[in-house]
Amino acid sequence: MSLPVLPRLRAGTFPRFTQWIIAFISVTSVILVAFHTWYWHQGISVTERTIEDWFQTIKSEGGIVRLTNLRFSGYPLAFEVKADSIAIQSASTGAAWTWRGGAIHGRAGIWSPNIITANLSDGHEWHSKPQGTDKQLRAGLVTAVAEIEISNSRIQSLNASLTGIHVVSTALAEHFTIESLDISGFGDLSPSDPPSLRLQGQARQTQLPIIKMPGLGSVIEKVTWNLYATGILPKSLGEHDIATWRDNGGTINVELFSLQWGILTINAEGTLSLDKRNRPIGALSATVRGHRAVIDSLVQFGQIRPVEGAAAKIGLGAFSESAENGGIVLPLTAQSGWLAAGPLRIFPLQPLDFSWLRPFAP
Repeated sequence: MSLPVLPRLRAGTFPRFTQWIIAFISVTSVILVAFHTWYWHQGISVTERTIEDWFQTIKSEGGIVRLTNLRFSGYPLAFEVKADSIAIQSASTGAAWTWRGGAIHGRAGIWSPNIITANLSDGHEWHSKPQGTDKQLRAGLVTAVAEIEISNSRIQSLNASLTGIHVVSTALAEHFTIESLDISGFGDLSPSDPPSLRLQGQARQTQLPIIKMPGLGSVIEKVTWNLYATGILPKSLGEHDIATWRDNGGTINVELFSLQWGILTINAEGTLSLDKRNRPIGALSATVRGHRAVIDSLVQFGQIRPVEGAAAKIGLGAFSESAENGGIVLPLTAQSGWLAAGPLRIFPLQPLDFSWLRPFAP
């Protein structure tokens, strides 16, 4: 059986208004594509000029800038900056610094340019030496991936994952390292509410410049925190800015602090601040497990006498409540330069000093 023959379409079969719609859509599409292309070129030009101005500022002060295969791309969906390696040597007054490393990649969506993703790979290292002093700071990492949201020229949020961190400073007895670090921060800058900042994170395999404790060693397997800071947030880690935050009622609410260090585990929550000498003050409730084994190790290796170990166990038991799996719930206070469990002083607290980090402090 033969198929029916369809009628041949003639000119004018489509209504005239349909032809107008097709023409309108076509013209609009061309205009939108042209605007999109113009907008991308404008954005990438601004990015290129900003980077070039920064480089020129460094060079005008006697510095050196070298980037291998610097290129700008991303059309049509993003603004992207890439380089295979970077080497910057700054000679600015105050603190000379250098940055050397492998590949860098920055990206921002074309319709959300305030959200920036940065990727550092193949190892990066920064070195700083304030002029007129013998202090030095060297910090490095293997990889870093960060997403930054900017609002009103300030960082609104930050999410970052870093690996292979190492820091060496003349102000530290030893270098410290972190195998991996995940951090996130969210700021509340609304005019109707007090300024606040939430910091969350986790560090794995952290080696700190501290006294090695028998049974624990110098490597902390995992540290997790969830902090909520309020008050006029400091603009930097300088002494003046920290004091301004402290004197205006700045506090840190410790919603979670968890530490796994060998046989010792601690989970704590509470509130902290600083006294007039920048020493920690506050109150915490900590669930501690493994403390008896730590005390036994201190006695075994001669760090404390057996009678002192027995007294420590009795004291901790007297000023705490029982918890599951042999743990205790211990009320901790930081006051007058001491960390104490009830009336039992544990160890002295020193004033916080960020001077060793100042060359890289924001």
